[in-house]
Amino acid sequence: MPKIYRSMTGGIGTSSLLIADTADMPFESTIVFDFCPPGKRHGCEIEQLSGGERSIAALSFVFALAQVKQPPLIVLDEVDAFLDSDNVKYVTEYLKTLKCQVLIISHKEELASASQSLIGVCMKEQTS
Repeated sequence: MPKIYRSMTGGIGTSSLLIADTADMPFESTIVFDFCPPGKRHGCEIEQLSGGERSIAALSFVFALAQVKQPPLIVLDEVDAFLDSDNVKYVTEYLKTLKCQVLIISHKEELASASQSLIGVCMKEQTS
């Protein structure tokens, strides 16, 4: 878990800890996720974090669970909405390391340009 969070935040001044109280059955145990974003003091509440910091923490948690039991497909819906360009770059670099398919719904050009394939969908304009 620390490696995932560190790579998704650029690795500067971050720490994280993911603990399952029963290691042999992680999906049936209580999970504690503790993290400290770059530039923040340890022990800050999640309500004190920006939307981007929350998004990176949540993505790190999801990807840590995916390491325990590899899914065939991960679907992410606008998880980059609160991320700046640097954080989108960190996320796209991490996505390249995954060994499963990832379907992402996004409006960010940075994410689209890093994708292997794109599917575009737009609404038809209504005429009066």
